[in-house]
Amino acid sequence: NKVYLRDSVIVFNINGDTLRTSELWWDQQTQLFYNDKPTRIDTKTQHLVGQHGIEASQDFTKIILKQPSGTLEVEE
Repeated sequence: NKVYLRDSVIVFNINGDTLRTSELWWDQQTQLFYNDKPTRIDTKTQHLVGQHGIEASQDFTKIILKQPSGTLEVEE
């Protein structure tokens, strides 16, 4: 139940958020994406990069970036 994707992987969710990376594992049973490669996530308000990988739910509601960087809009 694990799918390995490679070579310019792009994943979109229903909200239009985008995940871009060179390699990605998708565990269908746990509904998680993960890898140890540089990964970028773009949403309407955030542009985030995990330099050493990511672990994220397949709907992007929970994201763990390894060595993160990027911009994040924060409400006051």
